Amino acid sequence: MKNKCIFTLQTFFLCALCFSYVCKVLRQKLKYKKASSKTDCRQPTADSQNQIPYFSINLQFYKLQQIFRIVRTILENTTTIAPRLKISNPIFDIESIAQYSICQEITESRFRFWVIDQRSNQYIWLEDFHLQTPGEELNALESLKLIYSEHDFLKSNKWKNVNITIDNQSFTLIPSDIFRKEYALRYLQLAKGMTIGKGEEIHQDLISEPGIINVYSSERELYNWFSETYPLMDVQFSHQSSQMIRFALAHGQEQTAFLYLEEKTVHLVVSHEGNLKFCNRFSYKTAQDLAYYVLFVMNEIRVEPDEILVRLFGEVSDESEEFELLTKYLPNIQIGGIPTEALRFQEIPMHRFINLYLQQFFKKWPKKLPFSPVLSTLLQKVMKIQFQEPYPCLMKQLSVSDTIPINPDISLQRK
Repeated sequence: MKNKCIFTLQTFFLCALCFSYVCKVLRQKLKYKKASSKTDCRQPTADSQNQIPYFSINLQFYKLQQIFRIVRTILENTTTIAPRLKISNPIFDIESIAQYSICQEITESRFRFWVIDQRSNQYIWLEDFHLQTPGEELNALESLKLIYSEHDFLKSNKWKNVNITIDNQSFTLIPSDIFRKEYALRYLQLAKGMTIGKGEEIHQDLISEPGIINVYSSERELYNWFSETYPLMDVQFSHQSSQMIRFALAHGQEQTAFLYLEEKTVHLVVSHEGNLKFCNRFSYKTAQDLAYYVLFVMNEIRVEPDEILVRLFGEVSDESEEFELLTKYLPNIQIGGIPTEALRFQEIPMHRFINLYLQQFFKKWPKKLPFSPVLSTLLQKVMKIQFQEPYPCLMKQLSVSDTIPINPDISLQRK
């Protein structure tokens, strides 16, 4: 807050200086024009000799341009990123951070965090940022560093827990009974269809209930920066898809599709009676693309649109184009509708930040849930269905021997 006040005062004085200088130059120019209109340039007089030469006025304008360049440089070097949304509870006390957990979520273009009071299980702080600043050439990590440098308590090392959620397209699901950690990189390379460079860090999430390992990656530089920022903390990483799967298994007693929409991407998870039937993440450009993905998935898992309940979360409303189009094809569709006793922010719709609910709730689930043999067969055969944009096409299916090498000496290759 102190830095922001200093920056505001500096900007004010610079603007005042520029304004006074402009007025001075304009007065000189006006005086010169008036004097020129009264005096014949071919007959110099004593008065004309005292007039301000025109080239000196041009020199004043040149100096003014230089000042504006300096001001612009200062403003560029003191860029700030303000939150798009900020909600705080008066009970938040910066001196009690040791009793709070902080949860952070990072996407390609967004960063948000929320603070939970572990004593009352109450959400007491929420901020949402755009990482890409208009007119600036800052990447996501540079923007994140800027946010941290200006924040009052984000970089504190006194948090009780630090949880970080990664939301990107780089993930794949492997049945835990055939998963081998030494092949995690190869699993992900096969799913992405490209080589993973040294700049990516490989993570694994264990989803114990259905027996799945979620292999995903994040930027190694981002991972290292968080480790350096919280050197005394055990920072826990997780993927958005892992939380969506746990969420769907806990609330999908009947056949249900869970869609989380944000920034023209959608997480789509389908569950039935505690069994996982489908999980993937798609990017779309139009509402028509989104409807096509949803209907294509239902066709692949052999579910009729009128036989499934569809729940929407995230950046969606009953007036949005996506919702209006989906209602034409899906008769059983609704926004939100999940119990959220842990959510205490009255200022925002319940379904908008369902992620707040996800990180806090999954720890309370039963330890054992039935594992779907259909899922096991599907994952061993395909590992993960991926689509090409703007319209999807099913990739070539691979057998178990193609994707999961049993002998360590056998390299991972496609047929």
